[in-house]
Amino acid sequence: MSTYRIIQYLFATIMSFITSYLITLLFKHQNYWGMEEHASTIHAAINSLIAIIAIRTIAYFDNKEDSK
Repeated sequence: MSTYRIIQYLFATIMSFITSYLITLLFKHQNYWGMEEHASTIHAAINSLIAIIAIRTIAYFDNKEDSK
């Protein structure tokens, strides 16, 4: 596994954790839009979306790198 790919995975993981933390703050500690009872569902859905986007982005750049 190349160093570039490891950095991509670490960056995607760190961004996912940061975004998860911000979403948790937004929905659990604040009562925005009266949605605190749905916070864990929204948190899981957005976290899954972030993971899918990160995986697809890494796969795109891996395919682009392999085609050279």
